[in-house]
Amino acid sequence: MSYPWLPLEIHVHILSELEPSAHWDASVKTLVNCSEANTLLRNAALLPALWEPHYRVRYSHCESQYEALRQEKYNSDFRLMYAERVRLDQEALQLLEEMMVQPERRHTLARRVAHGLSFDVWRVLELQLESAIPRCFLPEDLEDASRVYVPPHAVTRMFWAKSMLGTIARRHAVRTWGRLQMPGQDVSFEEALTGLSAFFCVSPHHIASQLDVLGSLCRVYLCKGRWPIDTSIREQVEDAVTRICEFMRNFGFKAGDPARFHNLFNHFPHCVLTTHKDTLPMSMVWLFVCLSRRLGLEASPVDFPRKVLAHVSVSGSEEGLLVDVYRTDQKVVLSAEADIPATLAAVGIPRNQSNIHEIQTRASPAGPMLLRAARNIGGSFHRMTQAEFDEMAQTDYESASYAAICADLILTNNGRALAHLVDPEWPTRLDVAPVLMDSLAPLLSSMNSNLLEKRCKEILAESEVRATQYRSGGVKHFCGMFFTHVTYAYTGCIVGWEASSSPDTAPLVCLSILAQPTCMASEEWIVRMGVDQLSGGRHQPFYKVITLMGSPRYVAEQNIMPMDPTPPHLVRSFFLKHQTMGMYFEDADIAEDRRGRMLLSRELRLKYPQDDEAGAQWVEMGRLRAHWGIEGSTYR
Repeated sequence: MSYPWLPLEIHVHILSELEPSAHWDASVKTLVNCSEANTLLRNAALLPALWEPHYRVRYSHCESQYEALRQEKYNSDFRLMYAERVRLDQEALQLLEEMMVQPERRHTLARRVAHGLSFDVWRVLELQLESAIPRCFLPEDLEDASRVYVPPHAVTRMFWAKSMLGTIARRHAVRTWGRLQMPGQDVSFEEALTGLSAFFCVSPHHIASQLDVLGSLCRVYLCKGRWPIDTSIREQVEDAVTRICEFMRNFGFKAGDPARFHNLFNHFPHCVLTTHKDTLPMSMVWLFVCLSRRLGLEASPVDFPRKVLAHVSVSGSEEGLLVDVYRTDQKVVLSAEADIPATLAAVGIPRNQSNIHEIQTRASPAGPMLLRAARNIGGSFHRMTQAEFDEMAQTDYESASYAAICADLILTNNGRALAHLVDPEWPTRLDVAPVLMDSLAPLLSSMNSNLLEKRCKEILAESEVRATQYRSGGVKHFCGMFFTHVTYAYTGCIVGWEASSSPDTAPLVCLSILAQPTCMASEEWIVRMGVDQLSGGRHQPFYKVITLMGSPRYVAEQNIMPMDPTPPHLVRSFFLKHQTMGMYFEDADIAEDRRGRMLLSRELRLKYPQDDEAGAQWVEMGRLRAHWGIEGSTYR
């Protein structure tokens, strides 16, 4: 450099002021640009110490074994490690792109991401969820803020990115729970219950970070009194326990409203830490144990009848403290002799029927507590009203069910729930190989494992057949059409339709067949639903639909009445109710007081190549496709 106006140290200091970001890479680009400017700036920009904060903020997630290998390979040079993680990000995005348009390879691609990349690419997948999306999917109060560039296929990319995040998280949770079966393998109460949130696509690292922040705040709160304490002095431990419970109350964590006691989200740590702080004894004890352990106290749950308690050890003593975290307005440390009989009576166990020596008052391992939590989730389902079900997003219902089923299967080998996990319409489709087959099946009994593996292999084999292209002979309606059910008056949206084909139309090639209208459901379903009693019988088109009432349905054409006009708010309502909207559709052609439709994803356009044109004609002219030899149908 001809004119070294500033010494190297000044350049380094200036570059050290670049703000790290988990969302944007502007600061990193500045470092890269400086490294290409001249020798002096290059020497400054290449210093590993400048890259460390950017690395740690951007890549808050990692696979620990891979991270250790990277540190060894690059001698903890954070610039080189950052470059390696960028390469992994690009690989993950390429696999995600292939996943969006190659349904026959999805399970193979999901395996590659889940097993080979996993938490190393969590952040880049998570960033896809922050992309701008078309206005039609946004709440009305956010529409004006949405006038930004929307990347092509943003909603579909968001759907598959979130699906992949969920697969990574659930694979980790299932493998963590599997360690509960192995003698000598330690799984903490925190880890066990945190795994439930994985079924909502929540990373355990996110929850641990939130707990770390709360733990630090709690430490500050305790320092206002006697802290640190001598854990061998019972009175000091009791005082610390009481103040931890006070801290929790001050931060809004308290007993839930009895009328909302069965709220489904009370069981899941990511909700308890944010939106559902008025919660259950199990969740309160989970948080208490997590905070106490971060503060150096040996706290554990107690599998007490009807209400979970906590146990805190006193060093050098066989008798620890029994803590009722839920008793926020009373003393929280219980006396085994004076308080336990009354506590049992309060939960419906009469004093004369209880034997204090037979009641669990010692620390419980994580396994029984996880099983209790899973069964509590089932209990919430039984107590929910129909109105509460209707208000819940279908995805939330399915995620909670999935969590409870997997935990119960791993801990009890109860095979009755297997059928729910091998349904090809289960929304977590990417889980079939990396979660169900590779991670869950090895944890089950031989019989259950064989059943699960057999069905998973069938689904994998079916998915490897190249997608059939259906031409719409005899099919009147199209994917993306909103309708009202003629008989039951519910609102639905068509996401697919099926047709019969001859046995020679299933080679591993892309097919294009003329649809022969017929019901493709099982004979048992046809009889049970009275299909042959319909005026059109079984030999009419049947459509796969989603509804605002919950689960997907299979509807005869004669029961579908197109919505004209089509209210724009339906797009938002369906998007909130069904995560799968992003798999089927990318945008909407819809406005007030006219006909509207959803615009198909690339996958649906490939599978139903004539439906996009059919939808456009419906919106523009109100014309539906030729049906049963008639030139066309027009709705006025």
